[in-house]
Amino acid sequence: MKFGKTATFMPMPLFSESTNGMHYHQYITDGKKSLFYDPKGYGGLNKNGLAYIGGILSHAQAVISLTNGSTNSYRRLGGYRAAPNYIFFSVGNRTAAVRIPAYAINEKEARVEFRMPDATGNPYLSLVAMLMAGLDGIEKKVDPTAEGFGPYEENFNIQETVDKYKLPRAPNTLQEALAALEKGYHFLTKDNVFPEELVKAWIKVKEELEIMPLQKRPHPYEYDLYYDL
Repeated sequence: MKFGKTATFMPMPLFSESTNGMHYHQYITDGKKSLFYDPKGYGGLNKNGLAYIGGILSHAQAVISLTNGSTNSYRRLGGYRAAPNYIFFSVGNRTAAVRIPAYAINEKEARVEFRMPDATGNPYLSLVAMLMAGLDGIEKKVDPTAEGFGPYEENFNIQETVDKYKLPRAPNTLQEALAALEKGYHFLTKDNVFPEELVKAWIKVKEELEIMPLQKRPHPYEYDLYYDL
């Protein structure tokens, strides 16, 4: 403020520049060690750790509607620098939706990192949504490899890699993410952790107070496209 500057955590405040994400590192613990750890498992994770990844990736598009809570979020998830766009996992791969940090392979720190979220997601909702997705994966013993989520070591910022694997990707818009939530939110409402009314209210508020008002207003780029026609 002293120098007339401001800071923003908007996911994509500037076109074609690096964007703002908010990566969530997570694991389940008994208070002493990570319950995801297995020194012989892929990335130092046991079956529960991998199933947790499977749960997050299986529900990723619905979860993203909560962890990426703005229309601007989906400009970041559109192929720009350092933002993961494709739904897969890997060790140390910064283009993966879920990265297993290679520097944290030990019994106290073994964890997973969901790299798609940003700071416009309500943290109270985001954290619970990710946890519920991961626990659903553990309960259903989801094998992320069997489900086609990897691991893939390639750089998915390269078009040849994208074309080769044809993986599911993040929603292109907030509307698309909310549609995924509406279609598949029952993992959230188990044991009434997320009341169904809350899910429906989130969808309604986002549609009526953010998406529709934005759609009704001219975009600055439309002036470049159409002003002097």
